[in-house]
Amino acid sequence: MDKHMQERLDKLEKTVQEQAQLEFDALNSETDKKLNEGLASIKEEYEKIRSDKFKTQLRSIEQDANRQDFAAETGYKKRILDKKGEIVQKIMDGVLGKINEFVDSGEYREYLVQSIGNATAAAGGKKSTVYITQRDGERYWEHIRGKFQEIEMKPRDGIIGGCVVESEGLLVDNSIQGKMDEEKEKLREIIK
Repeated sequence: MDKHMQERLDKLEKTVQEQAQLEFDALNSETDKKLNEGLASIKEEYEKIRSDKFKTQLRSIEQDANRQDFAAETGYKKRILDKKGEIVQKIMDGVLGKINEFVDSGEYREYLVQSIGNATAAAGGKKSTVYITQRDGERYWEHIRGKFQEIEMKPRDGIIGGCVVESEGLLVDNSIQGKMDEEKEKLREIIK
């Protein structure tokens, strides 16, 4: 128990004792006038009342302390969760920077062709619509068209790189954004 709480308890006990002493003195002078028969019974009843008051006030102080502890603990947990989110975001920002470097590199064109080939194969090799970024379409349209004549290509935002293939209701997300989202969720699970 912290010092502040102990001081509050000591002060409460002193106040209760002072009040009890005053009430006891008044009761004692009154009972002196009466026969000694009821003295033990009255004294016992008074001690019970005093104890009950003390217990009630003590419970109230404990409940207040518990509420404060709960609020502090909840605040700490929220800050920890916020920090974890910041860590995940910093990691993902770093990864996104590396991905952007890769997308701008010469190796990316072959990666894109391989990504389209894998996704169309996963879709069953049927007539497919391949979604790639507008930028990839402008840069690599002829090269991709030369490798995959049977596909229809359309631009799509939000995939960073790679592709998303749709074939007869089946959607194969082979985009870098899709893979990043999967890894981000795995990272969130690890950091829990």
